[in-house]
Formats: sequence, C-alpha cells, structure tokens
Amino acid sequence: MFAIVDFDPFDAGDKAWDDYFSFYNTIAKTSISSGEYKFWLKESLNGKQKKFKLLYNENKLVLVVTSFTKKDNSHNEMLFINLDTILAEQSIALLTTTANAILQLLDGGHFRSFRITTVNPSIIEMMGCFNGQMVNKLNFYQLSRNNLNGELLNALQKNKYIETGELKLMIYEYVPENIYSEYAALLTTLMNDIVRADTREYFEETVERVKHKMELFKKNGVKMLLLMLSDLDDLLVGMSIMLVYPDSTIANQEMTGVIAQYRNKKIAAFLKAAMTEEAFHRFPWIDTIETNCYEANKAIIHLNETFGFTPKETQLQFEVDAEQVAKFSGANL
Repeated sequence: MFAIVDFDPFDAGDKAWDDYFSFYNTIAKTSISSGEYKFWLKESLNGKQKKFKLLYNENKLVLVVTSFTKKDNSHNEMLFINLDTILAEQSIALLTTTANAILQLLDGGHFRSFRITTVNPSIIEMMGCFNGQMVNKLNFYQLSRNNLNGELLNALQKNKYIETGELKLMIYEYVPENIYSEYAALLTTLMNDIVRADTREYFEETVERVKHKMELFKKNGVKMLLLMLSDLDDLLVGMSIMLVYPDSTIANQEMTGVIAQYRNKKIAAFLKAAMTEEAFHRFPWIDTIETNCYEANKAIIHLNETFGFTPKETQLQFEVDAEQVAKFSGANL
C-alpha cells in the first residue's frame, strides 16, 4: 500500500527528516552530514518555491517527488519535477501513486506540460509509460587526484592571451562585493550559452542571489574558489567556479566558460587547468573533483575526457504532458 505525504524539509519532524535524509544518502551514495545537507538544500532553494511529496510503501520511504518553477527563455513559467526512487522495478501501484503525486503539484491544472528530471533507470522506464519525450541529457563526471596529469595541466596553462597580458587572471576565495553585478551578468550569459539539445530553460543570476549565496557560504563554512578573466578594459570575460562543502573530500566545479569572442582559443581549457591545479593545491584534503555537462556539448565532453574525468552518472530531462500522467491516476484534466 502506497501513501503520499507532504514534506517541508525546514519544518519537518525528526522521523520525517530522518527518513528523507536517509533516502538522500542512499540515492546519492554519499556520507554527507545532516547539517551539511540541510545547508545545501537551503542554498539550492534560493529564490525557488520548491514543493516535496514523499511516497511511502508500508512505512518505508521509497520515492521522493520535488517540484519548482522558473522562467523559460520567453519569460513564461515552466514547471520542473524531479523523481528519485530506491526501487529497482516499477509496478502499477507505484506508477499510479507517482502519477497522483505529480498531479497534486500541477498548481490546479495551470501547467498542461512540464519537465521531469531523473537519474534512476526505473523512473526512466516510467517515462515511457507517460509518453515522455527526452529533451536534454546531462552527464556527470569525476576526476581523482591520483589520475591528475601534471604535464597536461602545465601545457594547457600556456596561453598567449594570458602571457601577453591581453587577458588578466584574478583569483578570489569568494565573489568580491564590488563585482556582484558584473559577475551575475556574466554568469547569466555563460549559463544560457551552454550548448544543449533544448534551450527553452532559462538561467538567471542576480545581485541579490549572489549576495545571499556568499553570506550562506561564509556562514556555513563552504569554501569557494573563483577564477575570473578580465580584458584590457577591465571587463569580465570568463570565469571558473569551484565549491567545497564542509567535511567533504569532493570539490564541485560549477562553471567554466568565456564570452563568445574568446571561444575556440583554448582559454576555457586554460581556466579549467588553472582551476584544477589551484583547487588540488589549495584544498589538500579533497581527492576528487566532480563536474557536469550536457551531452550535446561535445567540445566540453572532449575537454573533460582529455583531463581524465570519467563518467559518474547521467541525468535525463523529459517533456511530459499532464494528460498522459492523468491516464494512470484516474483523474480528468
């Protein structure tokens, strides 16, 4: 017997939080602490109205449904739903209960279609039942300190644009307050320029969100390493971001990129090499760097493979029609 339970991670009782946190650690295969995960969750919800549904089977949490909205590239609202499960196989009962949980998140029928993201094979199989159409594929990679190619890093850090002074490299521990606006604008541009199969999803960074993140990072002991490139007019043209959460041996490379006029000049490779070397040097306790890129971004995939990154997992994103989901719930839309 499956049951759907509403969940608020910041107002949950001990049992509900313990169930959810234990589920997360099982899915993520990590040893992250409860406090660290609560911080990460709070930071990830920055500016998002996220809703949670927990699916229990005989008092055991087996599936988590989360949703949030954001603007697309036409400034219309999109609904995103993430599904995670510990179950290796689906069943009619699981399919029906999941469909009902999803429909409860559709804001009274406001959304006729939405995006579902997942890394779980059993959920991917479920997308076939919902007639979901895959729109994006995001690959996750990891690089071990033991597999670091020092000669390659040295070679890639020789770049004429840096050596001639046309571009200047700056290294920060956090984003300086005096460049919040430029940083937010550059990150927005770089995120939306990422090569993806489907580009409807819009990314936006703001000064308010940057300020909020920096305050959270400093308050909770999250280490940030930021490499910035500026041109002769002191305009920001490129960046690379690395985060290390408290008590973690993993560094997360969030973004590496340069504006259009400096692409195909091996400058992104320079940034990635400089960041990799600096991170392993500055954070001697980390043993792994993790990053991700879309399957359509062949140039970055090649760059990751050149560095020695190996595949970890893949997240798929599907476009799903609400009417297809309703067929399995008994609801009429």
